[in-house]
Amino acid sequence: MSNYYIKRLDPEDWELLQEIRIEMCRNNPECFLESEESARTRSKEEWIKRLSDPISRIFGFFEDNQIIGVIGIFSYDSLPDKTLEIGMNYTTPEHRRGGLTSQGYLHCLSYAETLTGFSAVQVAHREGNEASRASIMRAGFRFLNLTRKFFGDGQEDNSYNYIYHIASKDNE
Repeated sequence: MSNYYIKRLDPEDWELLQEIRIEMCRNNPECFLESEESARTRSKEEWIKRLSDPISRIFGFFEDNQIIGVIGIFSYDSLPDKTLEIGMNYTTPEHRRGGLTSQGYLHCLSYAETLTGFSAVQVAHREGNEASRASIMRAGFRFLNLTRKFFGDGQEDNSYNYIYHIASKDNE
């Protein structure tokens, strides 16, 4: 019987992140904003930096000790004030439809609720990605707006953006 779990990736896990990020960009370039080439050329230091941020977290999905997916929650300067973003959501094809994405969203939202100073979490999916839309809706997100983005396959397309409001620790 398989043993599934989710854990935070730490700086020493940079090679796991590199491996799964290259795989996800290769297998599904239409779903991510980065190309496989861009992921392959990132330095060890850049991977470690991604895993060393004091607020942002990247969580790995594991079966026994093998990484089978990833999801992250990020704080970017370009986001609206007090807002985090969930992204980099990927599960290997043979492990899809098992609820890992839903568990990942709940894991990220639980983490967000422990932070002080944040009141919302955003997430997005490309037009036509119905599996992502369904997982986003199950997690309790609400439609926010529609934008245009360039994806890893080099195409520009609609990006559906959603928001989840969390209780701000500043108000308690």
